[in-house]
Amino acid sequence: MKKEIDNKGMTLIEVIVALAIAGIVMTCIGSFLIFNTNTFQRTQNLLEMQQDAQLTMNNIVDRIMLSDGIKSITLLGESNPEEDLSRLSGELEIEKIEFYIPELKYNTSSGSDDSVTITEKDKIISIFLDRDEGELIYKQITDPNGEGIVEEEIISNQTSNFKINTLSENYEVCNSLELTLVLESNGV
Repeated sequence: MKKEIDNKGMTLIEVIVALAIAGIVMTCIGSFLIFNTNTFQRTQNLLEMQQDAQLTMNNIVDRIMLSDGIKSITLLGESNPEEDLSRLSGELEIEKIEFYIPELKYNTSSGSDDSVTITEKDKIISIFLDRDEGELIYKQITDPNGEGIVEEEIISNQTSNFKINTLSENYEVCNSLELTLVLESNGV
């Protein structure tokens, strides 16, 4: 009589082939997940940088809207500010720009008898780029001699370059500026 062999199990070769196929599939899935995570992180960093750039530009524009014009410009690599703005034209890489804001008087009346007139003295606002730290710094100065800083604020900590360009003949007669900010962050 012949004995029948029970072949219901798996051979060692079948187990090895199954593990190899499972390993290949898991490697592909893992690589896909890692790639997607890295792409998401890069996109998130770019989005945050764009948002920071937009907020910085809005902040600068809001603060200089009331100015009577540019007081001085300190060019990249220069230590002294240039106050003869008629000599400057075109796109400039700058370290610092100062704007003059004249005395403001405004009334707080809201139709009642309790109106108050508020006077703000002459001010100079300064926007300065600290290239070593990548910080764009705003200063509000109440004394034209540079004393008496009222407010100082870092408005961006990712700025690597700050450029201006006049849309007029030169900076002395300019009534509009084009500002360019270059931001860098974590290799992006």
